Amino acid sequence: MPTSHANVRTTEIASCRRWHCLLYFYAGQDPVTRTEDCLIRTFASHGTLLEASLVFCSASRTSIYAWQAIISAHAAHGHHTGVLDLYQRMQEESGRLDKYVFPCIIKSCSTLGAIHQGKRVHDDILRYAVECDGMIGCALLDMYARCGRLEDARNLFDNLPSRDVVSWGAMIAGYAQHKQGLPALRLFEQMQEEGFEPTNITFLCVIKACGSIGAIMEGHLIHDHIVRIKFESDEPIANALIDMYAKCGSLDAAQNAFDRLSDLNIIAYSALLDAYVRHGHSFAALQFYEKMQHKRISPCIVTYLCVLRACSDLGTFEPGMVLHNNIIVSDVEMDVTVANTLIDMYAKCGCVEEARRVFDLLPRRSIVSWGAMIAGYVQGGCNHCTLELYKKMLEERVKPDNGMYMSVLKACGNIGCIKRGKAIHKQMMDSGVCLDAMLGSTLIDMYAKCGDLNEAKQVFSALSQQHVVLWSALITGHVQQDQHDQAMDLFMRMLQNGVKPDKVVFLCVIKACRSIGSLQKGKIIHHFARRHGFDSDLIIASALIDMYAKGGNMEEARTLFDGLPHRDAVVWSAIIGGYAHNGDDKQVKKCTKEMREQGLMQSPSHVLSACTLSGNIDEGQNLFKATVRGDLARPSVEHYKAAIDLFGRAGKLEDAEQMLQSMPIPADVVCWTSLLTACISHGNSTLGRECYEQISQLEPNESVAPSLISKLYSDAGTWEGYVPQVDTPP
Repeated sequence: MPTSHANVRTTEIASCRRWHCLLYFYAGQDPVTRTEDCLIRTFASHGTLLEASLVFCSASRTSIYAWQAIISAHAAHGHHTGVLDLYQRMQEESGRLDKYVFPCIIKSCSTLGAIHQGKRVHDDILRYAVECDGMIGCALLDMYARCGRLEDARNLFDNLPSRDVVSWGAMIAGYAQHKQGLPALRLFEQMQEEGFEPTNITFLCVIKACGSIGAIMEGHLIHDHIVRIKFESDEPIANALIDMYAKCGSLDAAQNAFDRLSDLNIIAYSALLDAYVRHGHSFAALQFYEKMQHKRISPCIVTYLCVLRACSDLGTFEPGMVLHNNIIVSDVEMDVTVANTLIDMYAKCGCVEEARRVFDLLPRRSIVSWGAMIAGYVQGGCNHCTLELYKKMLEERVKPDNGMYMSVLKACGNIGCIKRGKAIHKQMMDSGVCLDAMLGSTLIDMYAKCGDLNEAKQVFSALSQQHVVLWSALITGHVQQDQHDQAMDLFMRMLQNGVKPDKVVFLCVIKACRSIGSLQKGKIIHHFARRHGFDSDLIIASALIDMYAKGGNMEEARTLFDGLPHRDAVVWSAIIGGYAHNGDDKQVKKCTKEMREQGLMQSPSHVLSACTLSGNIDEGQNLFKATVRGDLARPSVEHYKAAIDLFGRAGKLEDAEQMLQSMPIPADVVCWTSLLTACISHGNSTLGRECYEQISQLEPNESVAPSLISKLYSDAGTWEGYVPQVDTPP
């Protein structure tokens, strides 16, 4: 506050205090009442609510003006509970009510969400025959809308004796606030038909309404109206337009709205940045963020969150790490939401140790923080660390939510720890957790992975069996345990129960048919897939082609392949792998040539990578053999790397090692690191240590391998034979 203003304030308060002393001296004499009202208002306006209350309590007579003054003072200072208490006292002691006091009372009810008290105030207004127009009507509308009582708000609005632009705006704002976009737009149209010109606040509300329901056409019309009346330069409206177009999925329109802004601000930048990330354009989002940095636009929390989410989506942590360092250097207090997103970003990018550092440095940890770190450990394959952190969380008396239960159950399933899984299941039941479809399917998956299909069936039987994810979990579990016939029986039961199969279910039963070599059942599954609209899905088509090829029916596989409207590298790899499996080298060469001509394969290593992604291990192996024989091309180091990755992911670690040892040139760090990563996934610490030693010999200063070997020993739950140079994990 400037010095001159502070002096005036001090002088006024001192003057009020002298008057207060005189009032005590002349207590009981009539002319002082209005002076008391004035003192209350003056003290309140200068922030001395206590002295305003003292004047009120010591007043010779509490006039209606005194009540109005003290209630307004409490409302201005945010003491809304005190406002309602004073209103109750006013009714009891005075017996009189003044219409000018009602807006304050109603606003306090609205702020506190005290809808029942608000309705009583509304009843008082009607009882005292106070008109619900002007400020009172708008205050009541706002209260009902904020408290989610839109029907009451609309009834009040429809029965107002007269409506002004404020009451129209209040009702539209109520609809927009509660994502009732369609009623908001209809009321906006009615408002214009009755001759009312919208204000900038009204425009903000209807723009928000358009975004909430994806009403892009209405949004364009409203934008045109805004341009006509020259409101487009209004900063909040311009930012809202960008956000609206983004939510409607029209990134070009959002970009145009952004480009037309003469005075760009961080809100506009963040709105467009969020739009890029929300619609999957994470790379474009990071490029846009670089432009922001070049223009020296200071980021806000929304900016941080968008950049970190983009890094998570792309699996690249470098921009996020730079942003993290900027936060540390700027000495800005770490927002807990940003910290949680940082944990998530590092974990999704495979940097679980960095994620743990952020977690450990948090001054306070929310349940989201615990959940993000626990989920990060599971995603990073650190299953033992997941369970250790969960135990620590319970020791700190943090109550798990469903997301955490899902994470720790996944960890138990991944390492086959059924004893711990059962204990967590019991804890859930003792805590009264309601099993929804997602949590139930995770439980089924955990028991199935641990080999206890009977327990998995019991969980399944106890739940409503109309959700496809439950059937999917149980069918997948049976396929994982090589109980393929039972998986097929479950699939038929699911259809009989009227549950529509999803993509995961079809992939599982196709795999089951392939494993038992039953083309007859496979054709039935193919029929159901076609009937449920999955016949053009490329992943399912690839699995079906693979199934027919394994069964020796290349004619059916080729018919399916030729009937696809378009084909990607995965589908091509399936048909090429099928021909390779059946020894038709001529067709392998022909298909490879066609694939290359269509620009889908630069080399056979591309097909091997496609096999890795689709899980077609046998096809990949056949393709690699064909490459080594020279049928496709002369094998290069890239072919070997792709094949090592293929076998490593499939758990065929010995085959991967033999392939690595048989390379025509010595394997490099990338090859050994790929195999080390596979050892982590499949818990082979012996071979993992050998990989680490090879990496250390090739590049002694290599920085990634120590953290990988650390994770391997940590997940194995033993540090025997642990390499001394590696830092101890958290």
